[in-house]
Amino acid sequence: FRRCVQSECVPLATQLASTHSAARVRLKYSQRHTGDNAFAGDLDPVRGESAKRKVAVAGDLKDCEKSCAQRFWPAAERRDWIGSVAIDMAGLTRDQLPSTSR
Repeated sequence: FRRCVQSECVPLATQLASTHSAARVRLKYSQRHTGDNAFAGDLDPVRGESAKRKVAVAGDLKDCEKSCAQRFWPAAERRDWIGSVAIDMAGLTRDQLPSTSR
């Protein structure tokens, strides 16, 4: 189970952390101004593209861990901690992640 999570799911956990970090920086340092024709929804932390991407990656991470559990440890498939194993194995802290994956 651990080998499966390490090889297949930890890259997703890393991607989730980097997506969250990039979104925070974009929102913090955006240079929006009056008359800007860019779509303002892109910076929306709840409904914007980056928020949708984070939710999708968090779902993929949980599905990945469930898949590893189904193949290598069926009794663990329905445990509460499925979805957090790869995050712990990657050494990520909770503040590096979006609230959807905590």
